[in-house]
Amino acid sequence: MAATWNVILRLASLCAMAYGAKLSRSDAGIPNEARALRRIKIDWQKMNKSMGEDSIVSAQPIDDSNLWQWEGKLKGPDGSPYAGGVFKVSIRFPGEYPMKPPKVEFLTRVWHPNIADVAKVWSPMSPKPGEICLDILKDGDWSPVQTIYSVLTSLVSLLAEPNSDDPLNAAAGHQALEDPEKFKKTAVQYTKDYATETWG
Repeated sequence: MAATWNVILRLASLCAMAYGAKLSRSDAGIPNEARALRRIKIDWQKMNKSMGEDSIVSAQPIDDSNLWQWEGKLKGPDGSPYAGGVFKVSIRFPGEYPMKPPKVEFLTRVWHPNIADVAKVWSPMSPKPGEICLDILKDGDWSPVQTIYSVLTSLVSLLAEPNSDDPLNAAAGHQALEDPEKFKKTAVQYTKDYATETWG
């Protein structure tokens, strides 16, 4: 009898664990888009708390009636060719957010190995201008614990520390490796010409 009761308790425990896991996966039955919107609102609240004159990133929805599309701004990091510039990015959230990453692209032209520029010779394989090569924005490397604030601060870090060994902009990557001084001058000129957004 005791053995039978132990089996019943074990089965009940397994059923409870499976049910709890199911609730966790579906967020208690909330549809994906509703769950995404709830998380987007949380990200917005966190951004509002962190934004100010001293902050290096900012972001908000383009239109309060559409929380799926935002615009963000980054201050170029001090000590880099991007210092003094303000760079604008677009942010688009998928319906599966935060389980899938947002689509983030630079709207401001920037000379950087890991950010695509306008292709001199276009082909179907050319990356879209503004496309970013950053691990945390890829499906396989994205984590739901990331927030828009952490994404944007990661972009500031990318500006400060480009990865020239894995370039999306091959010309900028080659120049950074072969002629660092010329790369710096080109990046500074791009910053002066294009990164002219006002902060706020």
